[in-house]
Order: sequence, then structure tokens, then C-alpha cells
Amino acid sequence: MRLNKRFTKAFGDEIYYARKEMKYTQEQVAEFADISHRWYQALESGKRCPGGDILLKLIFVLHIDIAVFQKPLGVEAEDSEKTP
Repeated sequence: MRLNKRFTKAFGDEIYYARKEMKYTQEQVAEFADISHRWYQALESGKRCPGGDILLKLIFVLHIDIAVFQKPLGVEAEDSEKTP
């Protein structure tokens, strides 16, 4: 699976679970993030990939730790014990 598709799917899953945990409706999250309900639905279902501004708004609104996307993106966390 391509990187963009992996991220889009992972992001959709993450905002779905975060929204459910916070007991928000899709409409509420869309309003808080200042986007349309349809756009939010497409993001949550993994059909669309967010741009930078929408990504940041949703991470802020839903209190998502951006580190959860390291694995789907194939990014390894830096090992603090490694030396250059």
C-alpha cells in the first residue's frame, strides 16, 4: 500500500476512535474544525487525505498525539541512546 493511502486510512481510523472516545458527533467535530460535515465524513472514512491546516485542526480538536502516525508512515522513533 502506498504511503499516502496508509496515512489516509490510519488518520481516518484515529479520528474516528478519538471522536467516539470524546463522545462527539461528526457534525460537532466538523464545526469545531471549521470544515464541512461531508469533508469530515470523507476524512474519517479514509476516502480523503487532509491538508496540513485541516490535519492540525483535527489533531488539536480531538487531542491526537501525532506520534501515532509514525508506524503507518514507516517512521521510526529516534533512539535517544544513539550517538551521531
